[in-house]
Amino acid sequence: MKNKRAQMNVGMIVIMIMAIFVGLALLQAIFNEQAVLTEKENAAEAGSLSTAVPAAAAINTSVNFTVAHAPTGWKADGGCPLGSFALTNNSGTAYTSATDYIVDVNSGIFHYLNTSQTVNDSQQGNVTAITYNWCPDGYNKDAGSRGIARQIGLFTALALAVFVIGYGVKEWLDNR
Repeated sequence: MKNKRAQMNVGMIVIMIMAIFVGLALLQAIFNEQAVLTEKENAAEAGSLSTAVPAAAAINTSVNFTVAHAPTGWKADGGCPLGSFALTNNSGTAYTSATDYIVDVNSGIFHYLNTSQTVNDSQQGNVTAITYNWCPDGYNKDAGSRGIARQIGLFTALALAVFVIGYGVKEWLDNR
């Protein structure tokens, strides 16, 4: 009897190579979609104090500014407020929340307060850096659902490994 150990037919090799390539190609897309389900996105925008400064050189505290990724729908109802919200002037000095500005993280609306820092910056034509994180569409608001969603990529990688190893071992055992 002829020993056929470690011999596979060409069709089997092609199927395994295709499975590896397709599995690895899809793995990155799966992990990217998994990140949408489980991670908040970071945003950085530029704003200007000039809109809130009338001719009297004092901040008009009734002028509202809205961030680009303001929460809507279930997110605006407290389901996923903006996180890590910060304002910084163009010289790198951070504004202080509730002292230099007030933000409503559920609506994404903020306004500057009339303080010496904001008035001084407005007179210099200051551009403000706005940074925060926000929930993209599809984000899972519950910790349990995010925990389950984090397993998608892991089980996909395991399924690919089991297929390749299992199919290869089966063929190896059958050709003994």
